[in-house]
Amino acid sequence: MDRSGLFVAPVPGDPPAGASPLDARIALAALVGTTGACLAGGAVTLSATDWTAQLSDAVWRLPDPTSSRGAFVSPTDAQQLAFAAAPATGSRIDGIDVKQADYANGDADSRARVVVTPGNPGAPSTEPAVPAGHWRYATLTVSAGNGNAAAATLTYKDASRLQALSITAPSYALLQLTAGEPGQRAFVTDDPTPARNGGYVWAGAAWAAEKAFISATMTAAKAFASGVQSTVPLDTVMASRGFGALSSGAIVIPQTGIYLAYIEIVWPASSNAQTSGFYMGPNSAGGSVLVSGQVSEISGAVASSWRQSASFIISASAGERIFPIADQNTGATMTVSSAWMKLVKIA
Repeated sequence: MDRSGLFVAPVPGDPPAGASPLDARIALAALVGTTGACLAGGAVTLSATDWTAQLSDAVWRLPDPTSSRGAFVSPTDAQQLAFAAAPATGSRIDGIDVKQADYANGDADSRARVVVTPGNPGAPSTEPAVPAGHWRYATLTVSAGNGNAAAATLTYKDASRLQALSITAPSYALLQLTAGEPGQRAFVTDDPTPARNGGYVWAGAAWAAEKAFISATMTAAKAFASGVQSTVPLDTVMASRGFGALSSGAIVIPQTGIYLAYIEIVWPASSNAQTSGFYMGPNSAGGSVLVSGQVSEISGAVASSWRQSASFIISASAGERIFPIADQNTGATMTVSSAWMKLVKIA
């Protein structure tokens, strides 16, 4: 049959032709898809004091039971969900399900609703069937001994669940006035400090810079005794994004992750054969080595200074203080006046 599209005036008649709700849902589905999904919001916060959960405002994409080609896009307001207490033995799986009612399909109204579908206790328990006309958004596994909803296990079933919309802020200071949602991204566009422009992601309590990096140097000369591992104290930041100030010659890790570290040092001329190397470590009790890896170079007497470099992949935690460690074994003290280090967050 012939169909109309979105926002097309109906042609008078009995029944009127064009712009039917089904026509609109089919056209909408071509833009957004037909499978169930939470398009925005939908965060479930489990209570640590009782058996309830708070569901935030949400916009849902829900299948059309009258046509596999159509889809509903419907909002729901924030609401409280209630669950039964934990079973005496075993466990129970409850479903969190969404249904789009449709008056034209025999329902009492045309609203979207979120409901809890209780499961049956068991050992092991099984997930309850999805009620007819509903779409499963998440499950809550409640085990014997759980004292509240927060002690249970929430599992989102929606593989296409979308993140909150990105935020654009003209300055870094204005971005700090806004709290985000987990995984939400933001962009700073016109900050007076150019290094602060770029992408950020909400890390749970603060905005963390994406592609964070720092380049720092040692400008004050330091004497390295032969056969002794010594720290390379960094004193000047050349460029950075997402990192703070140096701390007692070390770089402070801003967020937990995987970093690429590059170190370079310029050794002076030496009349003795030389073996030298790099390590990396935190300023922790006992001087434990965070990354034990040595890059060595052996040479005969050298008449001029020479440059040694090394790269490391390290796993570091937020707040950890990272610095290079160098050593040489010429049998004499060597004074170094140039060294630098760069850290780039890669994951």
